[in-house]
Amino acid sequence: MNRHKNWGISAGILWLLTIPVWSVAYGSNWLEVRVIDKQSGSPVGQAAVCLGTSARSDQFGAHRAAADGVVRFEDLPVNSMTLTASRRGYQGKQQRVGPLLGNRVIVLSLAQGGGGPVCTAIAATEEQPPATEQVQITSVRVVADKTSSSAARVIVIIGASGEAD
Repeated sequence: MNRHKNWGISAGILWLLTIPVWSVAYGSNWLEVRVIDKQSGSPVGQAAVCLGTSARSDQFGAHRAAADGVVRFEDLPVNSMTLTASRRGYQGKQQRVGPLLGNRVIVLSLAQGGGGPVCTAIAATEEQPPATEQVQITSVRVVADKTSSSAARVIVIIGASGEAD
């Protein structure tokens, strides 16, 4: 009887010790990325930030930074990942992130200029200005391109009316 009781207590303790391991392995980790201007140190709002693998850069998410330059990824696996940040007017940057054995904050500084890796996170719809102008297509004509020797080339003429910026 005593032997069974000790075995039960040991099994219970072992089970309690595995709970933190399960929570780490199954995605309780978060990663906060702060994107700043390399020269001024000010936040780079609307920077596109992707977290993924070398095969798919947005596998774990692709977001636009808020005005404070911050993006947060939740419920991440423990494995290594690739972090990519970019914004028009800045040189994109890519950084390897080691296994997440806990929560982490990474500061990425982007140099002004252009080029480098690109993340293609789409801006949230609430951040885009509402469309107030309207343009209507009034006509479409397809005619043969007489300047080409190929009969497969055509010119498309589109008529439109309205105003837009």
